[in-house]
Amino acid sequence: MRHTCEHCATRYEIPDERVAGKFVKVRCKVCRATMHVVGLRPLDAAARDGAVWWCAIFGTPHGPYREDEIGSLVSSGDLHARTRMWCAGMVGWERVCESATLAWVYNDVIARAATDPRTLGIGNVFDRAALLSDGAGYFPDPTLKSGIVVLDDDAQRELARLAARHAPKPRASWLAPLYAAAAGLGMVVGGITWFMLGA
Repeated sequence: MRHTCEHCATRYEIPDERVAGKFVKVRCKVCRATMHVVGLRPLDAAARDGAVWWCAIFGTPHGPYREDEIGSLVSSGDLHARTRMWCAGMVGWERVCESATLAWVYNDVIARAATDPRTLGIGNVFDRAALLSDGAGYFPDPTLKSGIVVLDDDAQRELARLAARHAPKPRASWLAPLYAAAAGLGMVVGGITWFMLGA
């Protein structure tokens, strides 16, 4: 099988029999970094049942999965925007939110975050979708390469509603004018006292 180092892009030819059906960590001879090699079984490589996708769930590679199984993983919350995925033909493992190849998975993740926040808990809905919210709206996490998110109108409305509902509420301070008047009065009294004592 062919494998490309995720760190320096050096290409390797690895005998299939050495990695078939295994997940192997191999040190790159050029950059000395650790490469993660997923050896496909003959059935996986042929993809007869459509199972070609591998997912790093909780730091461990699982798979291969079919596209409908990927949808189930998104629905269960096991697969989110920062999950890394891979299939034959990809250079290396890529985050769902940073890969054009995985845009179809990212759309499912965003749609789930927009329509079903109860199953994830509101504290991490935006985090699991790799979005940030300031209370007025949402935007892609700038620390990731996710770029501009294109969502349908329903998903946009749901995310905006969710962001607004959980934004910190400004505190109405009816005491502010009272505090200002008291401070002004204190300054006047202090000024008069200083003037009278100084004269």
